[in-house]
Amino acid sequence: MKKDFLNTVPLPGTDLNLRLEEDHLFAGNLPAILENADAIRNDPDFYFCTFGSAFVSSPQQQPEGMIPLGALLDLWEDDLLIDGCLQCGSDVFIIGSSASPGIGNAWGYCGTCGVYNSYPGCLDHISLLHSALARISRTHTGRWKNASVFPTRRTPSLNEVLLFLGIRSGN
Repeated sequence: MKKDFLNTVPLPGTDLNLRLEEDHLFAGNLPAILENADAIRNDPDFYFCTFGSAFVSSPQQQPEGMIPLGALLDLWEDDLLIDGCLQCGSDVFIIGSSASPGIGNAWGYCGTCGVYNSYPGCLDHISLLHSALARISRTHTGRWKNASVFPTRRTPSLNEVLLFLGIRSGN
């Protein structure tokens, strides 16, 4: 794994090694995740799957927390939270942000080359992620595009979602 993964600040109580493993899993399977977006968004349990560095952290702006995979897919479907890859120029899918007074950072992975990209000072991305999380937290109805329900059981891990959809092997 690249040291760039360490540029994101983990939420309190998160295991750094698990976060890095999940980020690597996400980056390596991003094209397949995008191809299976409808299946993920249409299953409440899959929709609320959270992983790695897909979070919003800001002491001045609430709420803070993990961003569900389904909410990210909704935003990307609407051409939001997509930026240009600093390495190859393809689409980068923004998954998280962290902000303090006067500074902020958003990050994501390229859908083509899989490279981690960081965008310091990208307030538009930070604002969109906070809005998405606030809407989910406020409504408690799940999908904010087509209201669904919260998960009916323990939310599966990213690995479990990918295995269930046949996107990756169990290795």
